[in-house]
Amino acid sequence: MPRSLSLLVALAALCSPSAARPEAGGRPGALAVPAQAEISGDARLNEPAWDRAEPIDAYPTPEPVRGVPLSQRTEIRILYDSRTLYFGIRAYDERPSAIVASVMRRDMTQRTDDRIQIMLDTFGDRRNGYLFVVNPNGAKVDALIEEGGGLNRQWDGIWQARARIDAHGWVAEIAIPVQTLNFDPGLETWGMNLVRTIPRLNQDGRWASSDPAHNLYDPTHFGELGGLRGLEQGRGIDAVPGLILRNVRQARTGRTYTRLEPAADVFYKINPSLTAVLTTNADFSDAPPDERRANLTRFSLFFPEQRDFFLQDSGIFRFGEFGGQTSSFMHRRRNGQPFFSRRIALSDEGPLGIRFGAKLTGRAGPFNLGALTTRVESHDETDGRWLSVGRATLRLDEKSTLGVLGTFGNPESDAHAKLWGADYTYRTASFRGDRLLEGNLWVQKSSTTGLDGREAAFGARLTYPNDRWFWDLSAVEIQENFSPALGFANRTGIREYYAHFRRRWRPGGNIRTLDVQFRPNLVTGVDGGLQTLELDFDFFLIETEISDTLWLRGIQRREDLLDDFEIRPGIVIPRDSYTFERVQFYLDTSRNRPFEFALRLEWGRFFTGTRLDTAFMFDWRPSRNVTLGADYERFRVRLPQGDFTTRIARLSVDFAFSPRLSWTNLVQWDNESEDLSWHTRLRWIVRPGRELVFVLDPSFDRDRDLRFDSTRTESVLKLLWTQRY
Repeated sequence: MPRSLSLLVALAALCSPSAARPEAGGRPGALAVPAQAEISGDARLNEPAWDRAEPIDAYPTPEPVRGVPLSQRTEIRILYDSRTLYFGIRAYDERPSAIVASVMRRDMTQRTDDRIQIMLDTFGDRRNGYLFVVNPNGAKVDALIEEGGGLNRQWDGIWQARARIDAHGWVAEIAIPVQTLNFDPGLETWGMNLVRTIPRLNQDGRWASSDPAHNLYDPTHFGELGGLRGLEQGRGIDAVPGLILRNVRQARTGRTYTRLEPAADVFYKINPSLTAVLTTNADFSDAPPDERRANLTRFSLFFPEQRDFFLQDSGIFRFGEFGGQTSSFMHRRRNGQPFFSRRIALSDEGPLGIRFGAKLTGRAGPFNLGALTTRVESHDETDGRWLSVGRATLRLDEKSTLGVLGTFGNPESDAHAKLWGADYTYRTASFRGDRLLEGNLWVQKSSTTGLDGREAAFGARLTYPNDRWFWDLSAVEIQENFSPALGFANRTGIREYYAHFRRRWRPGGNIRTLDVQFRPNLVTGVDGGLQTLELDFDFFLIETEISDTLWLRGIQRREDLLDDFEIRPGIVIPRDSYTFERVQFYLDTSRNRPFEFALRLEWGRFFTGTRLDTAFMFDWRPSRNVTLGADYERFRVRLPQGDFTTRIARLSVDFAFSPRLSWTNLVQWDNESEDLSWHTRLRWIVRPGRELVFVLDPSFDRDRDLRFDSTRTESVLKLLWTQRY
């Protein structure tokens, strides 16, 4: 371990509260039983093989009293054959009519519903894994579990689930093809956790780790599933040919064109733990649109990646602290991120075509490997070009890894650009007993034509991400000419020191948690001159037993503007030093009710004037087939230099006709662009891996007569048909 990080760990040992005792009884274990015959998957569990499998029926709850058994009996049995892993679920319920099953659409949050969650650590290293969720309707959710317990929810695996409610409760049958998973073929024991949630009783029964201080999705605390022998992936090939029929109409010019475009993805598992992907004519028309936001800062905003090709195994490319899942609440470091996939094939004018892409991700011995290269079509005055990234991490031992990362290519110009970085990560789940402690060190250096020197960035972070006590400390320097061409850097020439401290209480009764938090953040120039000082204090953050949330926050800011700041056209805040205070109130009702409502109010001084933010949201689920939602945000700024008000509105209307057929709609408008957009998608999953998608994206501008005129309409019909070999 590097000396600097060792000193931080030693300091943590002195400053942390006394350790909690390890969970009594150790890790639970279970055995999968060979199926020996075909499993129908009809959610009836009437094959003889299910009777041979020992039921897993112990699900202690973490709250309000740790270790109390789940009030409703639950039995989960596990079978397997060489190609598939099967889960048979019998969730008894004394009141079947009270079972909550309001979600029908795939990948829609099931926080409101009765559900079963299955977590698998297929390498047994307690770092990463898979999540599979099913509710009594048979609606599915899946995700990749990343180190520390974070979730990559955009992942879509090929698997099947059926469920039904009967006189005894509800029953489900899940079939997960081995080919859907990356795993260690020489390992007969995987990590596993099973969770049953009964929202009307506010109960979560966890097979492994009933300690409420443990992150539910952290593989560190999983139990063990043994008996897995002879798993095979066949040839390991998924061929996904596709046809894309696209029509674009430009209303102002009257120009219309229609194209039929072939596309193809090929997934090849070189071995069960290493996957290669090839794509041609990649199409992302069905990716969710970006959510519109107001920017009242001097720095560009960060928008998350939405495209499947880049989201698949994206955790492999995670570097240092960037995108870390245990980052502080409401704070994720983005500035200085070396690789940000949205820099590939996305311009200010919209998405660009990717003529060819290749990716390699997975594990080889002690190494995690990731390589990505794409050929992006030309745009404006920029020729088509290759853009690439490579990433490798070496597991030094159970607690530490060493990694390198490189990016090559510039998406915006013909200028030469590359970047190299190295990082070291330390993570233990046995610090002072069974508490988590994480630390990392990282360094990067970019190289860009026309820039000479001062192109480095480096930082360190140490965090104690636990329940009762939480703290997070980091220090970063980003030099003036640091320019990650395939990354994200919106503020350079700075040093930043950030901390987050939280104390949590669990009073019992109707209050699940009560938090008090303090977050100081200091930004200076590399010469040490103050630029920004932020002091945020949460006087209280309360979450009730049914997940209602209420908080009150005080905000203190000092901004030393080094240049004039044009916050809106014609409204300029002069270069000077400013100090201002604000207060924020937030209320969010529980998603466990059919109607959810949230309200945020923030008021106070803002540079030389005042600012009032008002935002509200509602989400109504009148039935399992229909969901209605609306958001409205208003930012009113009053300055001596001028006043302005920014408004953003969103409306969503979603229909789920079955777990495989859905129609989603999102309408967005803001008063600055005066642009109204509508994204509508009809998705029919014929069977997992085979689907037909229709997308319509019309845009409208508002004229002086307050009428909306069509500007552009794009419609896409997309057919994807996976063949497995």
